[in-house]
Amino acid sequence: LWSLTKAFVVHPKDMRKVYWDIFIGMWVVGSVLVAPVDIAFDASSFGESSTADIVFSAVFCADMLISFRTAFFAQEDDAHVIIPSLMYENYLKTWFAIDFVSTVPVDMITSM
Repeated sequence: LWSLTKAFVVHPKDMRKVYWDIFIGMWVVGSVLVAPVDIAFDASSFGESSTADIVFSAVFCADMLISFRTAFFAQEDDAHVIIPSLMYENYLKTWFAIDFVSTVPVDMITSM
């Protein structure tokens, strides 16, 4: 495990990664609960919504960076892949598009 940490590779079953995933899951639930309230009450007019949006986006961006460095299990090899270029490629082919579209604050960018 030390060699993985030294190379900044996150093992998907490392307890810190498991706790991070639970934390992100709670953030997703929080985001799902906050978004309708923001829309219904036009919370952006109160000024506090933008701060919350920035915090949510920052946490989700951090999750994307961690996901780029997370090893994955390759069934054909029956092993975890820890080669950075293959980890990047795997993330880009799987969850990256969904994470990117849901993380980028389009409303903030278009209002600037």
